[in-house]
Amino acid sequence: MRGTAPPNPLEEVRRIVRHYAQDGGEALARRFVDGFRGAVDHIRANPAAGSPRFREVTGLHDLRVWPVRGFPYLVFYRDTPDGAMILHVLHTSRDIPSTLRDG
Repeated sequence: MRGTAPPNPLEEVRRIVRHYAQDGGEALARRFVDGFRGAVDHIRANPAAGSPRFREVTGLHDLRVWPVRGFPYLVFYRDTPDGAMILHVLHTSRDIPSTLRDG
């Protein structure tokens, strides 16, 4: 979508947390936050560990993905010389290639 702001992964996480809090309760939302933090900690410690499977679709040679344990979400990030930069946190049922190409 042209003219829109680039995706904000922090806002994506906030939306996910709100969804889990409203539909599943605060305990579920906290479990997601813990799972997301675990994924981020792993990415920071091991930036090359994520799967490169979406690189060809996006043309981003440094794109990697790591799952949020216990939840159907994937953390997409770029493995850069300065460290990992999170780009998206997406549900696995989304059309991920289109979302990554468009955003």
